Amino acid sequence: DGAGISGGSAVVDLTLDDVVVQDCFSYGDGGGIYLVGGSLAATDLVLDGNDAISSGGGIYLYGGTASFSGLTVTGNTAGYISGGLYLTHGPFTLDDVLISGNQSAYGGGLMGYYGTLSMSDCEVSGNAATTWGGGAYLHTASLSLDSCQIFGNQAGTSTAYGAGGGVFAYNGSSIGCIGSASETAGIYLNSAYYGGGVYLYDAYAAVVSSACDWGTSTAGDDNWWGDVSSPYFWAASFGVDASFTCVGTACY
Repeated sequence: DGAGISGGSAVVDLTLDDVVVQDCFSYGDGGGIYLVGGSLAATDLVLDGNDAISSGGGIYLYGGTASFSGLTVTGNTAGYISGGLYLTHGPFTLDDVLISGNQSAYGGGLMGYYGTLSMSDCEVSGNAATTWGGGAYLHTASLSLDSCQIFGNQAGTSTAYGAGGGVFAYNGSSIGCIGSASETAGIYLNSAYYGGGVYLYDAYAAVVSSACDWGTSTAGDDNWWGDVSSPYFWAASFGVDASFTCVGTACY
């Protein structure tokens, strides 16, 4: 595991500054970086064109904590979960982030598993998953978005229905989106058969929007098949600068 940078089975505290990890390949997890436990502090890190047969094409972090400032994750792939970032437990903080053009079966851009992820000034765009979570897949995790844009992501294929084009929230996962009237920040222009913007898989999953943008039909940037969906309701739509709360059973 970890063709580019690997801590192996050891608990490692790693600091990276102005590093490019590019075109690396792993037969297991973590095409670019693989760490178990410990901590990672990264500034101006680029993960580009890496590939993992299993999970975490760009990076695979299992346990421990990490902080990123100035992170670019582009064109990475994984055969199973998360072409871009596979992050478990944490907490994780990510500021000034671009996650774009990554692909996998689940969570094309990002996977958050049993952890807390705080993202600010971020763009998650043009990622694809063949099943769930084109932009991000959350499993028992919370994702906070402050001045972030999640757009142009896709879940599913022409022959298989997908869910959560922007974000797929599973097993009580939650999404908080904070924007303002003076900026474009939100979850829009994503596509999936179930929940173009966000899909809440179960009754305990939730999304809270505070002045976030969810597209407008006049600009042609709506999420395709609704902004928020779940097994209990279908394709709720909200528009720009929208403030609302949806749980898995209803929106209000």
